[in-house]
Amino acid sequence: MAKQKQNAVVESEPVGPEAPKAPVPDEIQGQIEKLKADHNAAMVAAEEKFKGALADLVLQHRAAAEAQARAVDAGVQERLKAATAAALAAGADEASTSLELAAERDLQPIQAQVDGAVKSAKQALAEIDTIMEAHGPEIDRLGAVKVEDWQRGLPTQGVDAVPAFNLARSIPKQIEELTNFVRLVHGQFETNKRELERAVQDAPVPFGHRNTDRFFSWRQWVNGALRDLGRVNADTVAHVKSRIHELLGAVSEINRLREKYRGTPESAKPFETEVSWGRTTEQREKMARREGIGLPVQADISYSPYGR
Repeated sequence: MAKQKQNAVVESEPVGPEAPKAPVPDEIQGQIEKLKADHNAAMVAAEEKFKGALADLVLQHRAAAEAQARAVDAGVQERLKAATAAALAAGADEASTSLELAAERDLQPIQAQVDGAVKSAKQALAEIDTIMEAHGPEIDRLGAVKVEDWQRGLPTQGVDAVPAFNLARSIPKQIEELTNFVRLVHGQFETNKRELERAVQDAPVPFGHRNTDRFFSWRQWVNGALRDLGRVNADTVAHVKSRIHELLGAVSEINRLREKYRGTPESAKPFETEVSWGRTTEQREKMARREGIGLPVQADISYSPYGR
């Protein structure tokens, strides 16, 4: 009986906690690597967030500064108006002030026309200058080539001889005409701009009675100057572009003919003198008919924006 009680006591004693397992180095290393990766990802995300916020603030600051710079200071504007009115009114009687205001009122639409014409012509000139600045280096290089060098490698006999001869001589002429045309446009712009300024200054204001010879003569003067200045326009820009395309076409055609006749007997000899080819169109046509050659049509490429 005592033995059974002993056994019962033993069985009822609580069992102690299980001993913890020893940490495995590989698991700890994995935890370390994960912690590092999480830290790096957090740093990258924070850096990207910072850069985005900074860039946004920089753009906002720039936009705010530009808006502030463009804003009109109402206080300055009002003071300027008051100072201007006082300056114009000082020392002038009521009658002369009325005449000045009437003259200013009459000239406003004319001045608006002049400003519009000048602005449009300036825009066309700026486009022409941009085109010439872009193509200028190549045009200068082409302009430095002599006619004899253009003729080198071209056929001196056969059906392409006369067109090749004329083509080689046309390139320097095209370059000269293009540069002269651009120079002419600039010169005429300045001349007509000054003419308009003189016309506005000499306006018979206030107009009052407009049925007078003086007013009609002045109005014709203004209209003529506006017309001449208005000829510097988009058509002028288009003409400059077309002349450059013509020049490109001529150079490309020379390259094509040189490639076609490379190493052939037709291109072995240099071109003969202009005398032997004939100095006049009639002589060249006779030579072409004798050799069975069709002469190219000579197009009139002269153009003036002030002669239409």
